[in-house]
Amino acid sequence: MKSTDEKFLFVWDSMALTPSKTDIEGDFDPQSSMAVKPRILAKGLSKLIQPIANSQSTLLVLNQLKTNLQVQNIKYATDSERYVTPGGKSLNYAYSLRIWLTGLRGKNSFVLDSRGFKIGSEVKARLEKSRFGTVGRECYFR
Repeated sequence: MKSTDEKFLFVWDSMALTPSKTDIEGDFDPQSSMAVKPRILAKGLSKLIQPIANSQSTLLVLNQLKTNLQVQNIKYATDSERYVTPGGKSLNYAYSLRIWLTGLRGKNSFVLDSRGFKIGSEVKARLEKSRFGTVGRECYFR
């Protein structure tokens, strides 16, 4: 990246569906390419973090959640423990800020327009990891 005064926002949508070279060229046997993506992402993010920080830019990673079958039966597991993000644990350590967004359910959580049509919903944001503030803070927004 060139050193300029411009700041950029890089959005990486669907890290879970980003294929690696072995995914494209390989076979359909999941055992032949086990844990390839987490290793690639760990190496790649460690190389990307410093240039992005030096340019005062932001890398926004959007990731889907998968059900963590190991903790589904644990009574006191938190929401973030019940799900796992594809890409392995290295991503959680690389992030400077991790925000857990949850759509609220119920009739009162919908946002209605002047004609009474549903145009959105209320969302709860919980700070899961932060190098900048207190973890565990929550806010609600529409």
